[in-house]
Amino acid sequence: MLGQFAGEPLGRLVALWEQAEASARDAGSANCAVPSKESAGRATETCSSGASAARPAATGWIRLTVIVTVMVIAAAWTGVVVFRVLDTTPRAGTGTSRQVPLTVGCRGVRCEGLEASAMACDVDAASYADKQIGLSHVELRTSRNCASAWGRVSYSSVGDRVTVEDRAGRAETATVINRGSTDRYVATHMLAMSSGPLRACWEPVEGGRQCTPWARP
Repeated sequence: MLGQFAGEPLGRLVALWEQAEASARDAGSANCAVPSKESAGRATETCSSGASAARPAATGWIRLTVIVTVMVIAAAWTGVVVFRVLDTTPRAGTGTSRQVPLTVGCRGVRCEGLEASAMACDVDAASYADKQIGLSHVELRTSRNCASAWGRVSYSSVGDRVTVEDRAGRAETATVINRGSTDRYVATHMLAMSSGPLRACWEPVEGGRQCTPWARP
C-alpha cells in the first residue's frame, strides 16, 4: 500500500526484498567455518543453530529498512502533492486569484446551516471583512470553494454572540458558552454568498453591537 501511494513499481520493491533476504542467507552461510575431522559433528550443530538464530534478526532488519525506505518515499511524494496544492493559492500583487482544487462537502445553499470545518470549507477560507474592538476581533470569513461565508470572533467573553447575516434578515448565530472558548475562535454556521451582501457582527454581553462593513464576497 505504501508503494502504491509513493508511486513506486511494486515489482521493484519485491525484487529488492528477495535480494535482501538472499543476501542475509548468504551471510549466515558464510559465518559457518569448515570444521576439523574431530569436531565435525559439534561444529555442524553450532553452525546450523547459529545461522537459524541469525536469520530472524537479519530478516527483522531487512523489513525495518524496507519499511523506513518506503515511508520516506511516501513522505517525499506527499510533500510534492502539498506543494502543488499550495502553489495554486492566490498570491498578493499578482492580479490573479485561482481557486484551490480541494474536495469540499458542500457548495452554496447546500452549505447553509453547516459548520465550515466539518465541510472542509475552512481550508481555503480568508477574512473578507473584519473589525477590531479592543482585544476582540470579529471577522467575516469566506470560502471560494464552498461559495459560503460565516462569522467568527476571538478573545470574547462567556455569553457573547457572533452572527453572520445578509440584508434580507437571514442569519446564523453562535454563542460563547464557556470560559474555555473565550480565548479561541467561536464561529457561526454558514450562509451562501449568493444571498447578497453579508456582514459579521459581535454582540458582547456588555456593550453595543459591533459589525464589519457590508461586503459582497
